[in-house]
Amino acid sequence: MRGVSGAGAGGIVAVAGFAVRTNGRMWVTRTGVLAGTGIVLLGPVLSLTSGGGWSLDPDLGFFGFLVAAVFGLRSGLEEQRETGLALFLRHNLVRPAEHAAGLVLGLVVTWLLLCAWAFVLALAAGGDPGAAGWHTAAWGLRALVLLGTLPLVESVSTLRTPFILPVILYFGLLVALSIAVGEETARTWFAPVERGDLGSLAGVARHAAVSFTATTTLFLALAAYGARGGRRAIFPP
Repeated sequence: MRGVSGAGAGGIVAVAGFAVRTNGRMWVTRTGVLAGTGIVLLGPVLSLTSGGGWSLDPDLGFFGFLVAAVFGLRSGLEEQRETGLALFLRHNLVRPAEHAAGLVLGLVVTWLLLCAWAFVLALAAGGDPGAAGWHTAAWGLRALVLLGTLPLVESVSTLRTPFILPVILYFGLLVALSIAVGEETARTWFAPVERGDLGSLAGVARHAAVSFTATTTLFLALAAYGARGGRRAIFPP
């Protein structure tokens, strides 16, 4: 990174790389990945012991992915705020907007790594490449719907597992709507998918694109606003 006056793309990539490496070294991330791996592999083990052969259990697979996501997905902003590193970086190495963009980029890279882990694990759990790819896409897109909220959550929270908050709100909203308008109607609002049907992923992909774009744009806008002397909840002076 060349300095506050013009780190540019190099500064963004450097911030992203640092965030990804730091996240990978955290014990909570490694615990989540190990727990998720155990849950996913529990499916074929149970199938094998019941005489059904070594095969992927989609429900346990999704639960394992969700556990790994809850423990492993973060932008790193919360930890950087707590240690004072965010302030140091923005005052000495990168502009606030570049720092914010780097955090978002690092979050996307972490999500892609999580999806790669899920695909390899789905294959190891007995899924053929097509099924493993479909399940990975379905799980990953569901996570992407909420992914962009993480920098916003971390800007005001000290949670080490920030993804748990949007997950709870998401499922809480689904339950509330199911009670209010009926389960079938509520499910249609959350882009239901048909297992194995690639075309059915289009709805959740649209939801993910809109949600991620809107939330990350809001985060970047707040970063730029704070840097100009506006509300400084995310980027204090």
